[in-house]
Amino acid sequence: MKSMTGIRHNGRHNVYLKYTIKFIPIAQDFSSANFQKQELFIKLHDDILNNLDNKDKVMILFNHSSLQYPVSTPFLSRDDLTPLLMMRLIEKVSQSNKNRLF
Repeated sequence: MKSMTGIRHNGRHNVYLKYTIKFIPIAQDFSSANFQKQELFIKLHDDILNNLDNKDKVMILFNHSSLQYPVSTPFLSRDDLTPLLMMRLIEKVSQSNKNRLF
């Protein structure tokens, strides 16, 4: 995971962060791959929260070349954003588009 940019706009609690995430297939089995995925989303979640103030809201937008449109969450409070929520968003899209690889 590589953080690309981070910008705070005039104290209005607007933060723009862009990440590039690449999955490198190093897992030997499904259990290991699942663990690696969980660790990635925990790291992403922690990094996002480190860039937010308590009053900030966050909207997550996932984009991939195999998607016709980006997938996003509504604006969420720090407490409502969880690694599990982000993983489920990706899983929901990948389940509905089984012919697309995420």
